[in-house]
This record gives sequence, structure tokens and C-alpha cells, in this order.
Amino acid sequence: MSTALALTELERFIKKHGLKPAQVAREADMTRQQLVRIRYGRVKHPHVSTKGAITDACSRLSGVNVTIEELFD
Repeated sequence: MSTALALTELERFIKKHGLKPAQVAREADMTRQQLVRIRYGRVKHPHVSTKGAITDACSRLSGVNVTIEELFD
């Protein structure tokens, strides 16, 4: 029986594009710990401004135009 957590869309994007979570957190102006909680789904409903900051950071760092809807359920 597996105890692994399901990956969030945000975590999948970060891994797929080879982004460093610390870099995403810095670019989104948040702590690494805040990003970890969101990446692993421990924060169920992040504020829309937080989602926007993370989305913008991921877009800038990856060079891919990504939307909030693509990264968050």
C-alpha cells in the first residue's frame, strides 16, 4: 500500500519545467515554507493574490504562459 501523496498541479508544473522551489518562492515574494504548504496541498484554498504571485513566478521562470486555473484546482 502506497502512502505517497498525490501531486498537485503546481508541483507537477514545477517538476516538469525543472524549476527550483526556492527560486519560485523568492520570485513570488513568499517564504519557502509557505510555498511548500501550498505545493503539497496543505493549504486548501490559498488567497487569489497568492495564487497570482505563484503563477506569475512560474510563468517568468519557465518561459511558459501559464494560468491560475492550470496550476490550482
